Amino acid sequence: MKLLANMRSGHGFSLLELLLVIASGAVISGSLLQVYLYGHQDRLRQLERQQSLDTSTVVRRIFGEDLRLALDMAEALARAGATGLVPVEKWHAGASFSRPSTAVSGSDVVIVRHYSVTGLFESSNLYYLAHRGGRRDQPAGLYLRRSRPEGGFYRGEELVTGLSDLKVAVCQRRCDSASRVEHGNLTAVRIRYRVAEDSGLMRGLLTVPAGISDTEPAVLNESSP
Repeated sequence: MKLLANMRSGHGFSLLELLLVIASGAVISGSLLQVYLYGHQDRLRQLERQQSLDTSTVVRRIFGEDLRLALDMAEALARAGATGLVPVEKWHAGASFSRPSTAVSGSDVVIVRHYSVTGLFESSNLYYLAHRGGRRDQPAGLYLRRSRPEGGFYRGEELVTGLSDLKVAVCQRRCDSASRVEHGNLTAVRIRYRVAEDSGLMRGLLTVPAGISDTEPAVLNESSP
């Protein structure tokens, strides 16, 4: 108040008064900046979480649509008398397909097979996690290799980035460690994965039942078998 009175009366102000004004302005500016930064960080966290949710939705749609097509066709063929169909198989030591050399260690590789109306193998899609460019310092994502008509697979294409810990279970009565189950004994396909976000890892769980047409993929509790 004294400072304002001195300014109105035309008198100058002391160095101490000037320092007090500067200090007060710095405190107020610092508080406002801190409020802005907190709000900005909160908006960034919300955007990151929304991106993680969007990524999880894309992963569910990719696997859900492909698995439903393969399982529904296998079910129709089984009803017509076809046997020995394996529409979904997780890579294992005795698998009929090779594990991609760029696949992330510790994550599963799964193949989804599509059969023609005659019951013969038609095409397949190979899903796995890999680092972009095969470099470990690059983010990992979900990759797809489509089968070639003449045999083998096309080059992998990245579908979704920011994924880790892909685990696939082909279920009989329970979703255990089995890798290959013929369609007649297959009850469901369960896929677990994690979507990266700065505050941690968001888990995803997708279960697609076998032999049930026109059914949406179900998200089950972690305690489900």
